[in-house]
Amino acid sequence: MLKGTDFQYTGTVRKVDAAAIARRLDAGEVVLVPHIGYSPTGEVFNLAWEDIAENVAVSLKADKLLLYTDRLPANRKGEVLGEATAREAETLAKKAPLTPQSARAIEHAVRAVGGGVARAHVITRGVRGALLLELFTRTGVGTMITADAVEKLRPARIEDVRGMLELIEPLEADGTLVKRSRELLEAEIGNFWWWITTARSSAARAVSDPRDKSAEFACLAVAGEYRDAGYGERLLKACEERAKALRLRRLFALTTSAAHWFLEQGFRAADVAALPQRRQALYNWRRGSKVFLKRI
Repeated sequence: MLKGTDFQYTGTVRKVDAAAIARRLDAGEVVLVPHIGYSPTGEVFNLAWEDIAENVAVSLKADKLLLYTDRLPANRKGEVLGEATAREAETLAKKAPLTPQSARAIEHAVRAVGGGVARAHVITRGVRGALLLELFTRTGVGTMITADAVEKLRPARIEDVRGMLELIEPLEADGTLVKRSRELLEAEIGNFWWWITTARSSAARAVSDPRDKSAEFACLAVAGEYRDAGYGERLLKACEERAKALRLRRLFALTTSAAHWFLEQGFRAADVAALPQRRQALYNWRRGSKVFLKRI
């Protein structure tokens, strides 16, 4: 009985045998959970699949919950929202022009995140290969819901190299960046900063030369759809703070296509002769990069 209505043999999930499911998963099996449940007295109840998905995910302390639906929340331009906090998603479920099934899926996704599931993804049945595209592409095709905004700037780690290669390879192909091999990235990983916002990332590298009191700001790469969101500026700020902590006095950068951006960030144009001696020896005259300096 709910608000005066007797739903008879339609019920809600009261308990999940998480230990039994975990044992089967540990044995390498795939567990299918049906949308029926049993009461302590032996009665059989029909259950909503969204309710089951939420409770199973919470009981297993899952890292991810994925829910299929027929319509995704979108912005005013009709573009699918790639991510939302639990609070934002809760508002969307109540106000956005969604189907009842989509609203229910988002509501259960929000509750799952509130119950400890790290991330919930709502994806549409209308996109072929939606599951793979959501999990294994940088931008995804669904809406990811998290407790808080997933955004973090940190030093890069070896496990980031694959994502870094995916990010910089298009820029290497069009000549914006100098080509860097996986081996080089791994060898210099300690010089890179990595900005993560969900599965979308950006990177920058700062190599210092204490003898010249300078550092090079290089290999700045931001995913195309996020280049107006200020990530480049924040990466530059992080590299500047690191240089100051090392008591360095200036940053220099070489670029073939971002001269105006560096001027906007307080750099000034300079000659190759202004570079540290070791960097001058490595200058590629055929590439003809412009040199910029900034005192910090």
